[in-house]
Amino acid sequence: ALPISEDTEKKPLPKTLPAALNALSRDSFLCEVCGDSYVKAYIQEKEREWDRYSREVTDWELNEYLRRI
Repeated sequence: ALPISEDTEKKPLPKTLPAALNALSRDSFLCEVCGDSYVKAYIQEKEREWDRYSREVTDWELNEYLRRI
């Protein structure tokens, strides 16, 4: 069984993928359990995913902003 964290302070969940990845990189428990190399590879892949996502124009953006032109 995995040890239960002594840190009982409730922290809000990150609101964006970059914020979540930043929190993951600082989570010593997950880095130890999953391994530093896995966590680093996961973060790199998710950063690439965020890059691709950030370049897309969503339907909401088109509907919200195209009408104003």
